[in-house]
Amino acid sequence: MSIILSIIVPIYNVEKYVIQCIDSLLAEKPNNVEIILVNDGSKDQSVHLVKTRFSAELATGQLILLEQENQGVSVARNTGLAHARGEYIGFVDADDLILHGYYAAILSAIHETQVDIVEIGWKTFAKDEELKYAAEHYVHLNFGLHSAKELLNEIFSASTWYPVIRFFKRELFAGKIFPVGVRFCEDMILIHELYCNSDKIYQIKKPLYAYRMNPAGATMSMSREYMKPLQDLYIALLPRKEFHIDLLKIAVFYVLYRCMQNTNSFSKLDNKIEKDLFAMRLRFWRYTSVGSRRFRIFMFPRISNFIYQFKQ
Repeated sequence: MSIILSIIVPIYNVEKYVIQCIDSLLAEKPNNVEIILVNDGSKDQSVHLVKTRFSAELATGQLILLEQENQGVSVARNTGLAHARGEYIGFVDADDLILHGYYAAILSAIHETQVDIVEIGWKTFAKDEELKYAAEHYVHLNFGLHSAKELLNEIFSASTWYPVIRFFKRELFAGKIFPVGVRFCEDMILIHELYCNSDKIYQIKKPLYAYRMNPAGATMSMSREYMKPLQDLYIALLPRKEFHIDLLKIAVFYVLYRCMQNTNSFSKLDNKIEKDLFAMRLRFWRYTSVGSRRFRIFMFPRISNFIYQFKQ
């Protein structure tokens, strides 16, 4: 049987959650889906637990386990991509869960539409008992089949780049990988390109993914070293003149600001970035859709930081 969907699961120090995650992945898994686990050099008992609990599934190929030295989530995802056989590629974080109906809804959308990107809703939770009553979230409110071009402004304005709530036609990754050596906002760096190269998008109006608010997760900490790849991304976007790219630049600046704020390392950005931000601020009325917080920081970063420091 041909593989329609490959699910790639990077594993790094998630011994508290990985069994529950894989149990959810196996519960309704059809034969035309493969699950690729990538051990990114875990130092805890994560992989030992997987090998012990799921020895039969590993032996029969229901689960595929790849192992590498610790190189970060981008390289782990790239390793999975290199081995994936599916027509479509999806991702799951090993501390999260998939919800009832995940495979059926996604495979149905793929079969009926053959779109470039399928999107799903999600819930967030800290404790399992919260899931039943957790709110549904969506990147945008355009459900069903749409032209990618008509949605780019909304998607880039939302700036929600989680790969785990999307499924990509394999061809979109041709010549593209998650940025190696980047351990923060690597999703945004790659996924915006996949959207720009897509033609059709289908969003399923159902929450099918459960995102765990893990205090040890990568999104909960920032470092000064994250700033260079973000500045590099902003500079790489400068020749682009599309409106959705302007929205992306504001999102990149927002993350740069947060990095500087959280590490107490405010400094002048590259002159090309400062000049571009100044020009964009003169057209401020065009960018109010990015949300009040990002818009305020985009327009008044110094005042925003003063208020932040005062509150601290």
